[in-house]
Amino acid sequence: MSHPWGFMGNRLLYQLPTEEQEDWFPCLETVALKQGQVLYEADSALPYVFFPTSATVSLMYMMENGAQAEVAEIGNEGLVGMSALLGGKATPGLAVVQSEGQAWRIHEADLQYKLGENSQASRLFSRYTLSLITHIAQVSACNRLHSTEQRLCRWLLTTADSRQTSDIWVTQQQIANKLGVRRETVTACALKLQARHLIHCSRGRIAIRDYEQLERCSCECHAVIKSRYDTLLRASTAAPID
Repeated sequence: MSHPWGFMGNRLLYQLPTEEQEDWFPCLETVALKQGQVLYEADSALPYVFFPTSATVSLMYMMENGAQAEVAEIGNEGLVGMSALLGGKATPGLAVVQSEGQAWRIHEADLQYKLGENSQASRLFSRYTLSLITHIAQVSACNRLHSTEQRLCRWLLTTADSRQTSDIWVTQQQIANKLGVRRETVTACALKLQARHLIHCSRGRIAIRDYEQLERCSCECHAVIKSRYDTLLRASTAAPID
């Protein structure tokens, strides 16, 4: 029996030993996620946990006045619904599909059962939780301490890593919402980066032209976040199961 883990699968689930993948498969179902779809509202129940394969999901926090900012974007390196791993029945933030695609979905009760009977999966997901907490903490510090241009570079790089593409379909208003700044500020920074041939902007799309130079313009936060996930997923090139 052939299962679709491979290159387009979820790299976190891919870390499970082959026999554990086989055991988890009956509890998982594939779902199509649409751009803008809300997976969780703040303080809402958490019936499912999602493992993106080709979709990406933004974790957002919203203030009382309606202002919002992104604290992390999750792609096929992770899962959406970390609260379930920590025993929570609700999520503190908002989870919104940023780019449409596919994901695996598992019921929260099935996830708890699997983690309870499998120490390897529990350890793997605990390490992922630490990586995501580091990601969120680094973004929070970045938003407080670094310039808008550095933060824009960091966001472009981490988003490209998560989506595994150099072409990012996003509007400058969406980036402004994620960074918690005005759209005009994002536009000014993007034009500077484009003038240096690091990116190319078109309507609804930003293409990274020089990843390495963009890294040099970013703060250290991108390297910290990337290192965490690279360490966690260092075995992601293991052979797929048959």
